[in-house]
Amino acid sequence: MPSWLTFGSSNDRRSIVVAGPDAHTIVTAWTSPSLDGIVYGQALVAGQRVFVSTGGDSVVALSAADGSVAWSTNLGKPVPKSALPCGNIDLTGITSTAVIDPSGTTIYVVDFVLPGHHELVALDTSNGAIRWRHPIDPPGLSPLVEQQRSALSLINGRVYVPFGGLFGDCGPYKGSVVSLAADGSGDTSSWIVPTARQGGLWAPSGLSGDTNGNLFAAIGNAASSDPNNFDYGNAVVRLGPDLVLGDYWAPADWAALSDADKDLGSQGPIPLDASHLFVASKGGIAYVLSSDNLGKVGGETSRLQLCRSAFGGAATDGSLVVTGCSDGLAAAMFSADGTLHAAWRDSGAQSGAPVIAGTTVWITYTNGHTKAIDLHSGTVIADRTVAGSLKGFPETTVTPTAVYVTGSTSVTAFAAS
Repeated sequence: MPSWLTFGSSNDRRSIVVAGPDAHTIVTAWTSPSLDGIVYGQALVAGQRVFVSTGGDSVVALSAADGSVAWSTNLGKPVPKSALPCGNIDLTGITSTAVIDPSGTTIYVVDFVLPGHHELVALDTSNGAIRWRHPIDPPGLSPLVEQQRSALSLINGRVYVPFGGLFGDCGPYKGSVVSLAADGSGDTSSWIVPTARQGGLWAPSGLSGDTNGNLFAAIGNAASSDPNNFDYGNAVVRLGPDLVLGDYWAPADWAALSDADKDLGSQGPIPLDASHLFVASKGGIAYVLSSDNLGKVGGETSRLQLCRSAFGGAATDGSLVVTGCSDGLAAAMFSADGTLHAAWRDSGAQSGAPVIAGTTVWITYTNGHTKAIDLHSGTVIADRTVAGSLKGFPETTVTPTAVYVTGSTSVTAFAAS
């Protein structure tokens, strides 16, 4: 049975699967009923059901056959934008991608409920029953200026939850990662970015995990703009399973990036191979890092101006990497020596993360178009309309039989005719 249990289909977030439906004959299979809020995260798939979470703080299971609602569980009253000091999401309920355990029986989500706090909630995938719920706000920080936008991870028997700030960067927020045992027991563990303010972890793709249980995170602009006072702004960090900082990298111009609001945190890092990581920034620059030795300040393996602004996420087959951007999809060749070379571009609007299925790239843009593109040539195979416009970073999930698209109050499924 098809499955897609976490953002990008795997803990490393490489967003690559063996096959999808035949793009040449793709048609709209169904559109779900309207839900109680916008679906910002990726759709997850387990068995014959598709699972999504809404800005209205609901978790919904849809039939993979026809999009009908199998069950819907509301977790509380979501926080309206009017109750927050800034932001651009209304209602702010669940805004990240959930995660399902390998057995397919439990789905984990983070809600944001009135009067303004975050909870990690585990639900039974068969009927939506709540197994348990646990406070998950970063310790010592105000929940009203912390936004949980990045995808959850289930690694090392724990659920990892990244936090950033609201759109507008208001208030004394700090980026952080909080974790809890997958059975809901024990205390939370946390790592907070060592800065006076900001340093959000907000990339929709979330943390990337390796086979040793380490976690890699991209951090956005932080408070310091003094080149002599590095505070982990615009950095990639490696955290151990216990959330102890193990290594880091930042570009030499990290302070200038903070001044210019050119976040490195707009995409999460992904592995290109066993030795290299890829990450791209709001400035459109792509970087290759050594995964064994991230390189501290200025120690990247290579860099390439890839597009105007990179957002959402990236996907790779190990030789090509494709990146969502504000001006379409960008592809680059990756060489064994760790260098990148521009390959092809697809014009479009802002996107979510691309997905590689076999030799086809699937991508959804905010202008309401889902495209299938040949991975090697950049030729558009199919261009289908989902809606007039989509919100946030519209996400695409691909199984061998269907493509599922979010970014509105409904989910759309495409299948081969």
